[in-house]
Formats: sequence, structure tokens, C-alpha cells
Amino acid sequence: MRAKHEYKIVSSIQHLVCCRSDIVIHRTDTNKVFYIGKPADFARKEEEYMLETETYQEIIDGCCPLANNLHAVQTILTHLLTQKALMKQQSNRISPKLNNLEGVV
Repeated sequence: MRAKHEYKIVSSIQHLVCCRSDIVIHRTDTNKVFYIGKPADFARKEEEYMLETETYQEIIDGCCPLANNLHAVQTILTHLLTQKALMKQQSNRISPKLNNLEGVV
């Protein structure tokens, strides 16, 4: 019964995507779910969320501060390893996990 219900949902989404050129599918940041709707509506909701939470900073100059921060952390850890202030195991444990990072190019 559940599989049939989920199949109907997937079919309706596929139908929407195929028949409506004004609809986009976009992965949202929260809970890694998908948003299906008009681009203008998504942009408006995105702006409202950013203003409401004050969590995000818009990148207007093309330079991502997260990439700079990641590079700085990696440089410091490498220096600490070179100076034997950290053991390799400690460095591995506290190093940023690249496959878990979002927003870094």
C-alpha cells in the first residue's frame, strides 16, 4: 500500500517536471529535501529564510570566505604537524572532512 502511494507521488512529480517548463526542482538546505515550484517563489523563500535566520552571508564578489577559512585551517594543521606540535592521528581527527563540507568550492 505504501509503495503504491509513493509511486503515485513520484509519477505526479515526473508529470509536473515534464509538462511544466516554469517549475524547478531545487535541493533545500534544511533536511536535504527537495523544493518543487516556481523559481521566483523559491528565490523569495530563500531571501526570507536568510533574513530571518541571519545564518548566511551573500557572496557578492565571487570570493567564498569558507574556502579561505578551509585553506587557513589546513595550513595551520600542516604547520603544527611539521613542528611536531600535533601527531598525524590528532591532525586527522580534527581536520575538516571534505566530503561533509557544504558551500566550499
